Amino acid sequence: MSTVVDEFKQEVQRAEPKINLAYCALLIAKNEYPKLEPQQYLSRLDEMAAELCKLVPSPQFDSINWYLFDKLGFSGNRKNYYDPKNSFLNEVLDRKLGIPITLSIVYLELAFRLNIEAEGVGLPGHFLVRVTTPQLLLDPFNKGKRLSEADCHTLVKQIYGEKFQLRPEHLRTVTKLEILARMLSNLKNIYVSTNDSIRALKIIDLALALNPKSFIDLRDRGLIQFQLGNYSQSLDDLTAYLNNAAPDQADTEIVKKCILRAKAKLAALN
Repeated sequence: MSTVVDEFKQEVQRAEPKINLAYCALLIAKNEYPKLEPQQYLSRLDEMAAELCKLVPSPQFDSINWYLFDKLGFSGNRKNYYDPKNSFLNEVLDRKLGIPITLSIVYLELAFRLNIEAEGVGLPGHFLVRVTTPQLLLDPFNKGKRLSEADCHTLVKQIYGEKFQLRPEHLRTVTKLEILARMLSNLKNIYVSTNDSIRALKIIDLALALNPKSFIDLRDRGLIQFQLGNYSQSLDDLTAYLNNAAPDQADTEIVKKCILRAKAKLAALN
């Protein structure tokens, strides 16, 4: 029987145009909700797009804005931004609440079904949608508000401070794999910050299925496995990380010490 990780790995190995972004996002959610049926929510997205077409003949981006944010009431969850539910697409569709990246996925999925060209833009600390006809940047977290490049500068400086400089690469289109990696990174950070090690491990397993060369995730999994007393698994991950870490990596000494401690723990068990 295939696991969620197996299904996720199979999907993300497809060619970029063939990757089903919504399906992958729902597989991430299935890690938390084992009984979740992704097709139920994929069908809901189909139904939403069909309803919009009935309400607005030949819908464009402004029709999506009206439909999602005015008619259906989707909005950014400002009161509880770091609630993990904001990162699960099923919860976003059920509660009509999310964070920038998940609200953007809903927007992109509707645009895809309506043959409206749109793409994700991964600003530092925020996520936007760019429609290509006409060329506009939209902020789904703020009800699809139009943003200029100057607005993006202001937005990022509000997050990182006045010294932060927005560069052209910050406004580039991101791939589906990059969107999924960012979703997983968000969840990992939430679970690590709340010491929810089991959930963090599950998310890291997905991140490594997405990118087996994500050595930071390999390190983090090894450190968590050590904390949980899984010394053999910890030793494997941390050794693999150390073999691939740059010589000046700041955490090299910490990892080396953890490896020695894992070896000592294993020796004591024999």
